[in-house]
Amino acid sequence: MEPPGSPRWWESAIVYCLDVAIFDDSDGDGVGDIAGLRRRLDYLQELGVTCLWLLPLYASPHRDDGYDVTDHCAIDPRIGTLEDFDALVRDCDGRGLRIVLDLVVNHTSDEHPWFLAARQAPDSPHGRYYVWSDEPQAEPESIVFPGEVDGNWAYDDAAQRYFLHRYYEFQPDLDHGNPAVRTEMERIIAFWLGHGVSGFRVDSASFVIEQTGWGRRMDDPHEIFRRWRSFAEELRSDVLFVGEAHFPPAEQMPFFGDGDEFHGLFHLHLNNCAWLALARRSARSLQSALVDVSAPPPGCQWFTFLRSHDELTFEKLAEDEREDVLCELAPEPEMQIYGRGTRLRTASLLGHDPLRMRLALSLLLSLPGTPVLLYGDEIGIEEDLSLPGRLSVRVPMRWSSGWNAGFSSARETRLVRPVRESGRRDASVWEQGRDADSLLHWTQAALAARRAVGIEGGTAVPLETGDDAVFAHRWDGRGGSLVATHNLDREARDVVLDLGADARTSEVFADRRYDVVSGDTRALTLGPYGFRWFLLEGVGGDGGAATGSRPRRARASR
Repeated sequence: MEPPGSPRWWESAIVYCLDVAIFDDSDGDGVGDIAGLRRRLDYLQELGVTCLWLLPLYASPHRDDGYDVTDHCAIDPRIGTLEDFDALVRDCDGRGLRIVLDLVVNHTSDEHPWFLAARQAPDSPHGRYYVWSDEPQAEPESIVFPGEVDGNWAYDDAAQRYFLHRYYEFQPDLDHGNPAVRTEMERIIAFWLGHGVSGFRVDSASFVIEQTGWGRRMDDPHEIFRRWRSFAEELRSDVLFVGEAHFPPAEQMPFFGDGDEFHGLFHLHLNNCAWLALARRSARSLQSALVDVSAPPPGCQWFTFLRSHDELTFEKLAEDEREDVLCELAPEPEMQIYGRGTRLRTASLLGHDPLRMRLALSLLLSLPGTPVLLYGDEIGIEEDLSLPGRLSVRVPMRWSSGWNAGFSSARETRLVRPVRESGRRDASVWEQGRDADSLLHWTQAALAARRAVGIEGGTAVPLETGDDAVFAHRWDGRGGSLVATHNLDREARDVVLDLGADARTSEVFADRRYDVVSGDTRALTLGPYGFRWFLLEGVGGDGGAATGSRPRRARASR
């Protein structure tokens, strides 16, 4: 039975990414679980998010933090059962929260029954699920984890052949040129839609396309995504597919297709340009990003973010730009990874400066697209650089100042991941919940402001400010138009905006109380790292005039 709801609900969604195993441990065994997540749903609802993106929760030997899957239709027994998951879906439904699962389609674990069978007979039906070669191939040349992985082909003693792996050697790549593999993926999609999820974030979508070049070739590899989406929409018309495609914007656009492939793609270019702007305290990169990137087809949308659960890569920047970002925000070698990115979380990248942290989130929330928040960024939790590689940002959630930061009552030796001491007194939900001026309360206000603006879809254009340190843009979408200004510098700024002779504005959100601006908003003051959002009144966006009830003017706590 098809559930009710808007078929394009993601256009107004606020997504919260979390890993169940490190979010909350309800039974004291040292591993977060579904029951722990269920008891935190009130917190997430009050925070103001509307969709939970759950990182892999499938059966796995956990050599790659759950991305090495042994059964896509089984829950990791450490975190609960399928019945527990069904209860979670019901609880989320009752709160208006949707669930999106991470769909790991590029590879499996080498302990997956498919691969165990394939090793014994590479030419068998299961053997043809994977990409084999009699000799290691020169292509592909690029290495995903330089310094950790030597190549993309590994020799299997049992099969006496080489298999392709774009990630670790224990993660053999599936051959999506094989129709049987695509059918298996449809079975997995149908299984989870049957258990009430609203959609999927498709891991490594670009590699799925790439594998058809070494396995069974397809005239049009993008047919894979069109078929999955068509299949899923027959089961649930409001299903969401978000793709991870690590390409420049022009090369990402084909993954939208003609509006018939992915509904959403992660806006990697805008992310990189935002961090460059924050590092250089210059608006130029953001202005260029808005001009250079095409609008997605109707019904599709960019997904925007500050920080992901992986390393934060700056590979979309030029070499000198990347060096500037790393030197300014992550200068020490242990803070960097793979020569292209950082292992730090958002708070550390911004020096735990509360003004800059609020500024960065305001940037994210005032741009078109679906914003994605990484768990814990609402309280500014830190990374743990003693953990290897990308795991540094995947630290347990901090709920209190007590034992194991409230994550678990287990002994330290039993924890799925260590809970390090924080150098910050307020680094927990409980402590920040008691402080009206905390980052947590500010984030709640910011998310409420985003929802109250009520604009969906559309595009943004940069506005001239006459000051390189001030980024201003206008977002026109269904429901109205928003103008947002952001001071990227530590010094206050006065700027002049030209919004047109007929423009009228009302301020809806700001970092502090300013003198009330009414009328056409010519002269504007911004405090250090300050920001101000204005609705344009009587000026049509994509959906007509910005009329109707106006959001209450909000002030962000300092």
